[in-house]
Amino acid sequence: MHGQDRAPGVLRIGDRIPDSVWNAVHTVSRGGVVAAESLAGYRGKLLILDFWSTWCGPCIRSLPELDSIGRRFGDRVQVVLVTKNTEAILGAFMKNSDYGRGVKLPFVLNDSLLNMRFPHKSISHQVFIDRDGVVRAITGVNGATLPHIEAILRGAPIDFPLKDDFSVRVKSEQK
Repeated sequence: MHGQDRAPGVLRIGDRIPDSVWNAVHTVSRGGVVAAESLAGYRGKLLILDFWSTWCGPCIRSLPELDSIGRRFGDRVQVVLVTKNTEAILGAFMKNSDYGRGVKLPFVLNDSLLNMRFPHKSISHQVFIDRDGVVRAITGVNGATLPHIEAILRGAPIDFPLKDDFSVRVKSEQK
């Protein structure tokens, strides 16, 4: 997307999340209970959307840490795990994975809408939306760390690696 017009609806760093994204209804699993929910209840918090899948090793290993972040920051931060996986696949994973057991975070299932709004080529893909509804950062699996989250909560400038799956990479010439 870098260097070309972006597709309609794609959100990038600095963009404000439109009401249509806040109010869209998703299939959400929380503690094995599936319901229809929107992201609107997370307005006013730092919202971290973590795009992941059950086949992604680094994503799986980060689940307990992401869950602890959710507990540590209470009402100031909400982590939402976003996957294209179905309820059956997630259920089997949660039952059989030591990393998944006990995770209390909400999982958006069968997602296409959030993936369309925040396109990426690789996962983990983390999107940080501040309490004012502005996309502050897009990172990989190492984005959601305590220092990074605390900096965003303070309103400090982003001083950690950002992720851009669509930038053109030029190989340097060897001498």
